[in-house]
Amino acid sequence: MAGAAAILFALLLVSGRLLFDVSGQTTFTECRNGTTVPNPTTNTGLVADCDALWAARDTFRGTTTLNWNATTAVSNWQGITVSGTPPRVTTISFTSTVNPFIPQKLNGRLPPEFGNLSNLTELIIIQNSLTGPIPSELGNLTNLARILLDGNSLTEPIPSELGNLTNLTHLWLQGNSLTGPIPSELGNLTNLTHLWLQGNSLTGPIPSELGNLTSLWQLYLADNQLSGEFPLWVEDLSSLRDISIQGNLLTGHLPLNNPFPASVSRVV
Repeated sequence: MAGAAAILFALLLVSGRLLFDVSGQTTFTECRNGTTVPNPTTNTGLVADCDALWAARDTFRGTTTLNWNATTAVSNWQGITVSGTPPRVTTISFTSTVNPFIPQKLNGRLPPEFGNLSNLTELIIIQNSLTGPIPSELGNLTNLARILLDGNSLTEPIPSELGNLTNLTHLWLQGNSLTGPIPSELGNLTNLTHLWLQGNSLTGPIPSELGNLTSLWQLYLADNQLSGEFPLWVEDLSSLRDISIQGNLLTGHLPLNNPFPASVSRVV
């Protein structure tokens, strides 16, 4: 029985790299070599973050070369910020089409393993070439404040699980190829100030639940295939400054009285 428990606790495969702990979560010896994570026995949270990034690496980078390797500290991995006490991965950021350290655009996919980075506050991957869906596992990251994924080639519907991210202030998904309806669950994001969904292929009505976003400054929904009547609940968004809704299939007429809150300075 003891031997079986030991096998359950850590099964080292022939490669000498991959292990499974009792929880079934994949772990990697590279994250415990003392280089990628200093003092791995005490920095267990950062080791877990390393495991998640290592598992995600090949899916995420595609054919792009990253220095996410066993001879480089996680804190020096490209696009990764480690901060806090104890140290954890708090930001993933790839923001430039011309980066002196990463001359190619990332052309992989958003990996579900990112959903294990429990201290992540910013996921910023702008103007790259990511494809595939936004993984629903991102809805586990309740510390996220900013998701900026504009200018990629992401597809499929926006996952409703993003409605779990109640600390989110910025959700930028514009300029992708996202389809399906705007999830009504986004109405749970009462700290959201910027909702940018323009330039996709979103369909259906604008959900009335977005009327709960009373902290919203910018609502950009232009150039989709949204239908239904113009949402008059926007007049209740007292913090709204900019709204962009052109290029959709909305019907109805604006009332003669201004339907926008007095704070709005730009309507396009």
